[in-house]
Amino acid sequence: MHERARFNEAHASELIRLSSDPVANKVVSADSIDEVYEWFTRGGGNEFRAGIASAHPGRYETIEDARAYVDTVQRRIRNATGGNGDLLDAVRTGKFQGEDMLTGSGQHKDLAAWLDGYHDRFAPDIILGVDQLPRGAMQRWDGLVDRM
Repeated sequence: MHERARFNEAHASELIRLSSDPVANKVVSADSIDEVYEWFTRGGGNEFRAGIASAHPGRYETIEDARAYVDTVQRRIRNATGGNGDLLDAVRTGKFQGEDMLTGSGQHKDLAAWLDGYHDRFAPDIILGVDQLPRGAMQRWDGLVDRM
């Protein structure tokens, strides 16, 4: 499988994980990150924080640890969406372009292909590749500059 196709599959999987995460849903739906911190430490999200803390003894027990966890979720969202509204909506709703990202058998069969056009702002260079000029283009520019 080509690097870009593998990236598309991984990207689709990450969007699905984020859309299934109550903390990520709160991050993309809240008016401010402070609202998320409050929700996660003292509000309705505290049950999720407690569950995470019990799964990782000694971690996520302090307010600072909880805030750091929320910050990592926020970074994951930024990395997976690049701030793109369509991708943020996918995290918020679990749907991409009106289609459920998850079907009865798992990931929607077309999701990775649909995401292909969304990588220009945030995919690694190895995925994007390099722009190449057609053969001889630089020689024509050199000739033009020489005549100036």
